[in-house]
Amino acid sequence: MSAREGRALGLCAAVLACGLAAALFLGLPAEGAAPGVQGRVLWSIRVPEALAALLAGGALGLSGLIFQLILRNGLADPYVLGVAGGATFGAVLAVLLLGAAPLGVLVSATAVAAFAGGLLT
Repeated sequence: MSAREGRALGLCAAVLACGLAAALFLGLPAEGAAPGVQGRVLWSIRVPEALAALLAGGALGLSGLIFQLILRNGLADPYVLGVAGGATFGAVLAVLLLGAAPLGVLVSATAVAAFAGGLLT
């Protein structure tokens, strides 16, 4: 890695850290709030939200990178390849046939059908 790439990577990491810190600490209760509320809000709401956003964004970026590496095309994305359309078709099919039936506490039939439609495409 060249020095220029290292500086760019360091800058990106610093921006990401600042964004994560801002996501954690924005919206905390006012100074007059009951004791302990700020800590509970921070650790039970803000931290999980920020980590989920970080995980989702990283997964989306990684999936785009994998598409581009496999196809050796910098313009490859799920819309050009039809994967997004296949996932949409699977989701619509599930809604029409099953409604919004939950498969469990965290997973719905629509999400599973969308994933399967994307994989089949």
